[in-house]
Amino acid sequence: MGSLANPRCAERLSDYKVPETVSLRMTPPPRNANGKVLKAALRESKT
Repeated sequence: MGSLANPRCAERLSDYKVPETVSLRMTPPPRNANGKVLKAALRESKT
């Protein structure tokens, strides 16, 4: 997926906005009680 997404992003976005990597998750991201994504938990699960 990453190999398809980067050229498409590169033609539509500025250079500094093009992501270096794209990763897909099979499970939904962890969220708090208000429905916001828990970024710290995402970083921990990535390693």
